[in-house]
Amino acid sequence: MKRCTSCGQIIAQSITTCPACGSLLVEGMRFIDEYRIINIIHEGRSSLVCKAVKENGVKPVTIRLFTDQSGVNEDIALRLKTEITKLAKLPPDLFVQHYAIKKSDTGHWYRISEWVEADNWGNIFVSGILKDQRQMVTLFSNIASALETLHAHDHFMPYLILDDILIPKDNTRNLAVKINYKLSRFLNPRATHHGPMLKKLLTCHPDMVNERAIDSRTEIWSLGKLFIELMTADLNLVKFSSRVGKIKGLDPDLRILIRVMLSDDPDQRPQTMATVVSSLYRILDQLPHKSVFPLPPHPKPRLKMRNWFRRMVLLLLLILAGILAVNTGSRIFMETRQDNKEIVFSDFIETYTDSIGFLMVEYWLTDSTKVVYKNKVEGTAFLMDKQGYILTNRHVACPWLEDPALFQLYNQYKQVGTTLEFNHRMFLWFEGEKAFNRLPDLKRSLELSDAYYLDSAFRSDGKNNLRIVGVPRASEKTGERINSPFKHDFAVLKIDNIPKNLIPLPLEPDLNAAQIKRLSPVIILGFPFGHRTQDDHINVSITRGHVRRSTKEIIQVDSSIYKGNSGGPAVNAKGHVIGIASGVVTDQSASQTPMNMPLSDFGLILPISRPASFVKDLKAGHNKWDGKLDFSLDIKLTQVVD
Repeated sequence: MKRCTSCGQIIAQSITTCPACGSLLVEGMRFIDEYRIINIIHEGRSSLVCKAVKENGVKPVTIRLFTDQSGVNEDIALRLKTEITKLAKLPPDLFVQHYAIKKSDTGHWYRISEWVEADNWGNIFVSGILKDQRQMVTLFSNIASALETLHAHDHFMPYLILDDILIPKDNTRNLAVKINYKLSRFLNPRATHHGPMLKKLLTCHPDMVNERAIDSRTEIWSLGKLFIELMTADLNLVKFSSRVGKIKGLDPDLRILIRVMLSDDPDQRPQTMATVVSSLYRILDQLPHKSVFPLPPHPKPRLKMRNWFRRMVLLLLLILAGILAVNTGSRIFMETRQDNKEIVFSDFIETYTDSIGFLMVEYWLTDSTKVVYKNKVEGTAFLMDKQGYILTNRHVACPWLEDPALFQLYNQYKQVGTTLEFNHRMFLWFEGEKAFNRLPDLKRSLELSDAYYLDSAFRSDGKNNLRIVGVPRASEKTGERINSPFKHDFAVLKIDNIPKNLIPLPLEPDLNAAQIKRLSPVIILGFPFGHRTQDDHINVSITRGHVRRSTKEIIQVDSSIYKGNSGGPAVNAKGHVIGIASGVVTDQSASQTPMNMPLSDFGLILPISRPASFVKDLKAGHNKWDGKLDFSLDIKLTQVVD
């Protein structure tokens, strides 16, 4: 890059006549020390990149010459030299090799790197190589696998852009890649002049815009953005996530993966590059094979008339066999595709299982001397955000509110002038925690500490302050209780000191339950039958089903919801919570002694919209009832009146 002395126009090195004023210009650089410049690849404000070769040499190299505006000095050059030593450990088949940092005779610093004979992306886009979806996913897999290797060497690329990816010309058909990785993206972290691609990334990446801590999940978002740019050949996109849904013919599993990668919330993205790689390989396995480079057609042999009848019969037999093979192959392919789709979805669900909690609530009534009533309930709860808010059912968190035996006993004691005191305590264990003592002699013990391992639990009377922060009051209108029995069946809990491995389950934003399509897939997580189906450590059960029908107040699913499942999340195909498992339909058995029996495959889900709005109010500072009973209130009111 040079400047015209007559008019001041900035002009590329190779231009000898100023296009602005017509003045003759001095010849541009031909050498950098002993390196002869073959071709100038890029000229920017802070550097010039060229292909060069040593005098009397054969093997070309890449030279990046840093300009005065780059600010590269002795200190920065020393840092770059140190980085080159570290980068030498990266595998040369996947990463561009950097050789040395030197200072030229003119006093400018430059970096010598491997020359990679690669196609530019414009040529690759117009070549049509990436029109085949299988080829596209192959490229995605190669890029992600290289980045996974980078992670194995304790490096990552949060500022990943398309210019960092090179496809060597001799490997174009295989779409093998080389990544031009520099340990530090910026020569000067405070610099404000960047290339178009990097400048665009810095202004649209949610982690950078919101000034979040940068980690490997930042890179996963950048990679998702890069995938969209490759699929659309549109490098000027701004709204990446919304564009995913508009790409016609895109494999549904690939669509889900990219949407999750582009989530604004880092906790909702795949947590490792290994997860992205495994998902891409599964998607690749289910895509049909199609040759991108078709062979030239062969001339068809001419049929002789005397063999016409025999060959026609043979042709008809081949057609029939082909039809049978296609039908069989299609069925097998669709089954395999469905299985692979479920595996991909299962991978994302597994990401959130650590945040599913086993909730146990014990409550009791005492008179002045002894416990006169005690009961306990088990159920499911799930973490919904990083602030420690947890959702479950009201009948799980506050079972006493729906316990007629408790209120009957209270009224009996009240009639004889005895006031009872209500107490409760709650315990919560997350996936993988030890929660149960399985000693045979202790099975019938009434002491919680004999049946449950309490030391590892979040608890209301100790560790990490498990507490009820909000419970809706049930409607007093008989019609509402009959028509919408689950309308208020949710409770909000809260804990402190959230374990780092817990990833909150994302809620479906702006859910309209009445518009959920029938047969939409749904997965329910929880603990059917409570402790009876658990070993000594918490192990979440996953149940798959479909939506039967839905209304504003309830979602019916063909999935069994048993005692212990209550309070668990119901998750849709996007990995978002659409509701809380709340109950199961029952029917009376046809016997001499009729009994209410739960119907299998007929579960009821409370839509998440009302609980989500309730939590929003809590966060805004609105006070909510905590569901606790205070039977001494009548005495207190009497004392106040007296």
